[in-house]
Formats: sequence, C-alpha cells, structure tokens
Amino acid sequence: MIKNIKYTDYDGVYVRCTENETVLGFKTEPQRLRAQLILENELSKGNADFTIEQKPVFDLCGPMLDVSRGAVMTPEAVCGFMEKCARMGFNMFMLYTEDVYKMPEYPMFGYMRGGYTEEQLKRIDDFAYNLGIEVIPCIQTLGHLSQYLHWGEVPSDVSGVLLAGDDKVYEFIETEIKTMRRAFRSNRIHIGMDEAEGLGRGKYLEKNGYRKCHDIFNEHLARVLEITRKYNYEPIIWSDMYFSGNDLSAYYDEDGEILQSVIDSAPENVTLMFWDYYHKNYDYYHKKLLQQERFKNNESAFAGGVWTWDAFLPNFKYTLETMRPGLEAAIDHGVKICLATVWSGTGLETDVNAGLAALSVFSEYCYRGKACTESDIYEIAEKIGGENRELIEAISDFWCGCDGAVRIGTALIYCDLLIDTLCYDVDYNDVIARYKKSLSVIEKYRDNENYLYYKSLFEAALGKAELLSRLRNAYITNDREYLSFAANSALLKLRKTYDLLYNEYKRIWEKSYMPFGYEKVHMRFGGLDRRMQNTAEIISGYLEGKREKIDELECERVSGINVTWKTAPFYTKG
Repeated sequence: MIKNIKYTDYDGVYVRCTENETVLGFKTEPQRLRAQLILENELSKGNADFTIEQKPVFDLCGPMLDVSRGAVMTPEAVCGFMEKCARMGFNMFMLYTEDVYKMPEYPMFGYMRGGYTEEQLKRIDDFAYNLGIEVIPCIQTLGHLSQYLHWGEVPSDVSGVLLAGDDKVYEFIETEIKTMRRAFRSNRIHIGMDEAEGLGRGKYLEKNGYRKCHDIFNEHLARVLEITRKYNYEPIIWSDMYFSGNDLSAYYDEDGEILQSVIDSAPENVTLMFWDYYHKNYDYYHKKLLQQERFKNNESAFAGGVWTWDAFLPNFKYTLETMRPGLEAAIDHGVKICLATVWSGTGLETDVNAGLAALSVFSEYCYRGKACTESDIYEIAEKIGGENRELIEAISDFWCGCDGAVRIGTALIYCDLLIDTLCYDVDYNDVIARYKKSLSVIEKYRDNENYLYYKSLFEAALGKAELLSRLRNAYITNDREYLSFAANSALLKLRKTYDLLYNEYKRIWEKSYMPFGYEKVHMRFGGLDRRMQNTAEIISGYLEGKREKIDELECERVSGINVTWKTAPFYTKG
C-alpha cells in the first residue's frame, strides 16, 4: 500500500519509495503519469525500498497512428490510446491523415472515407493538451494522395503525386495547412513529402519537359514552406526523397550518399525525419543519420516503426530487432525528435491498439537511454497492454520468426488452396509446429479479451498450412482418402474457424473504428468463404468422376521466389 505520497519538481522522472513515504518527481503531466506507472510496477514486483531516476534522451517522443489505410479510429478511441501513451511518458502524438479530414472547399477530399471534422480534431487536441501531449498534424503535400487525386479536383502528375508548380496545387495545400492551423495548437506540422515516386515523369514532363527530380522536389518544397511560414508553422518532412529521388530502392543502400548539389539547393529550416523499420544493424542507421546531418541548416529527426502493418497481429519480435539498433543510433547522434510510426496495411487488418505494447520499446529507450534492457521493455509492455512476455512472443510467432514483410501468416490466411501464390520456400511442418505451440500458450490465457481472436486466427492459419502441406501431393499420388477428408471434413471445419475469426475481427473493428473501410474486410472474408466452398466442390467433383482432373493442382509449383510486400488483393486475386 502506498503511503504519504509527496510530489517534487524534477526534470524527468523521479520515484523514491521507503517504508515511511513515497516521493514522485516530474515536470510534465506525462512524466507524472510515468512516475506512477513505475511506482506501480516496482510495487507489483515486491519492491518497497527503491529510488529510480530517469531523464528523457529525446525532447519529443511519441507515436504516429496511421488512419489513412482504410480505417479511421474514432475520436474516442484515439483519446483512449493517448491516455495509455501518456502513462508511458510520451509527450508527442501524430495522426497520419492523407485525406481523412474534411475540407468543405474540396468536397471530394476524403469522400466516403470517414474523415475527421475540424470539431473532432479540436476535441482530440483538447484531450491531448490536458494530458500534456502535443498533437502535431501529419499530412501529405506531394505524394501518397492516390485515394483523393483520382477524383480530379486537384491536378496530379502521376498516380498519387500532386502536379508540382501548378498554382491550383498550392491553393489546395494552403487549404490543408489552414485547416490544420484551426484544429491544432501545435506550431509544428509534418507535411509528408515522402515516396513521391514518378515525380516529374507524368503530366509535369508533358508541360515542362525533363527536369531532375531533386530540382522539382526542392522547388516544390520551397513553395510549401512559404505557406507554412505564413501560418507560423515549424515544418517537418520525411527525408527519403533526398536519399532516393525517383529510385525508391536506392533509399535502402547503406553506403549511398546524397549529392552535395542536392544538399546545397535544399530549403533551410525544415526538420528532416529519417525513417527506417527494417534493418537490424547499428551501422546502417548510423550511416544514414550521418548523411542526413550533412544538411547543416536542418534539424535531424528519427522515425522508427512498431510492426503493425503485416496484417492481423503486431510483430513484436521484429520491432525489437530493428528498433533497438535504430534507437541507439538516434541517441548517439543526439536526435531530439523521435517518432514511433504505427502504420496500417490495406484495410487495417491489425488493430492499432495491439501496437501499444510494442511502443514500450520507444518509451523505455527514451527514458532509460542505451541502458534499456529487454526485461525493461517487456515489463512496461505488460503494464500497458496487459499481456506478458510469454503471450506476446506466442502471438509474434504468427510470422514464424521471419523478418517483417515476409508475410507468412497473412499469406496463409488469404491464399488460395488450389492456386498457390505464396511462392515461398515454406517448411509447412515448421509452420504447423510453431502454430500449435502458440495455440498451446494462447489456451492458458482464456480470460484475455482477445482470446477468441488469437485462437481463431492461429487455427485458421494452421488449418490452411495443414491442407497446403498435403493437398497437391495427395492429388498427384491419387490419395483419394485424404482428398475426401479435405473436401468433406477439413474444409468444413476451416470455414467455421474463418466465420469465428470474422466475428471476432468485426467486434474489434466496431469497438474503435468508423464504419468506412470495413466493407473491404467484409468482402474479403466473404470471398474466402465462397472460395473454400468452391474448393470442396471441385475436389468432390473430381472424386465423383464429374471432372477428369483438377487443373489448378496439375500445375507445377514454383518455389524460391520469396515474394514480399504482398497484401490481401495479391493473395485473393482481386
């Protein structure tokens, strides 16, 4: 029991507990909440006499939630998420909004996408302000606007990229920035500018002829910065276009150098945010941050990732493996703004609330620095997310120990049993063993609110893996007994499992998200069910002699391609 709590002013987090009194030191509201969290955690371990001091290594640190990939979190759910972020000590928050906020001047902007009203954004900002969290608007002013630009209200260069140099484009951007200025208190704004693939290669090329991508980019950025200054903003951009230009694959070249001419012509006084979520080696992050620091008149920031965009479950293991070296490099380079991106896939197949636990990687490095341990991270993850290390690791094995983007779990849920598009060298026996092991752990946590979701997800993937491991071979060897079992038993059971998974997914969605975008998930599950029914009919028709062969199973299987970055439409063929 906590007795005689006293509070003191402290630049960071201070917790001292003795038999007679407890002292909590802090300067901000998130630090106060974190001090309480640390106190609770230590007492839960049986510690009653201790002193803990923590000073954040980053001035601003917090998550960015992607609400632009087919699911917009309700304002109430956003506020609930931020409350837990504040308990971890985070003092900054972003909502990544491509076209999911309303601008009356552009009626097709976010049309039927569930965009926020200004009043809703203000409500989020007010709630955050009372928590001591700065909400920084996060928009797009060049690329990543394909959902909007296809309506034709604003001129585009290539798909998803605004037409640089066109006055109508800058009128549109000013409306975006003016909207954000009305909605949020922050004097910072993230204006995007990333992955503008094809910049200058479409309508821009037709109008102006060939020009170097970096020249177009810098000129466009300079005009956007004029608008941000008009509204008293300190702008931030993703820095990848300086590393890669139109060749986005060059961004990941560890030894790639930014041309000095590009640096010399770059606008000043804009924060450059280097992002990476994939590498496990410190040297990669170190070299990239060194390159970014060559922009002498621009602050350098870092964005890492909480792996939620592989679909269905977060990949905690890969988050740890990639972010520990990334955050250590950021600390060594004196980075003061650190962002934890929580991206979504196509249709938000992973509930972003599930990513809360993995945010502990960022909170613990922020407050503990390079002395942070895995135990520190898992302890706070359990306090915030309610799931211990055993369950977190069991859930992470949905990805079978693979790196992010090697989406074995997602592929199994969506893939076709007759038309094999996995193209991985999958050891199905290993996958089956891993999933059975995870299920045995999940069974121990039946009181978890997501128990049925975890169970049905793993059972669905397991059922698919078991069928894929035997189905074609049974056809080739004329194992009619197994083919009959597959058609009359295994597929019926699998369809029931998918039905349960769908209902659990629906429950999770309706708890935190607006209805727009759910139709995609609904249609995917409906299509999967009808295809499994059709697969059983095809196999039964073959066994009954109604068809001479199963053409799909006649095809030789290709392996060794290891295709990555494929999402639902690839595996569902639509």
